Amino acid sequence: MIGDAGLPPESVLRYGVQIAGALARAHDRGIVHRDLKTANIVVNTDGLVKVLDFGLAKQVGGGLFEGTTDPLQPSKVHRA
Repeated sequence: MIGDAGLPPESVLRYGVQIAGALARAHDRGIVHRDLKTANIVVNTDGLVKVLDFGLAKQVGGGLFEGTTDPLQPSKVHRA
């Protein structure tokens, strides 16, 4: 999909936002992907990004990901 000239900036932003959104949803559920690479990112024919292969994912607990990972919201993570 990415040719010698690369992707147009608009496409990079559109895909990047979708990838970040997918990871934020996983993080909100306490899941860390741990193997994000180009082979684990697929763009379907509608231009929607899918993040695949959560085989190395790790469930984290202990309040590490309390609250939302929405960057527009104040952090709800409490530091000791």
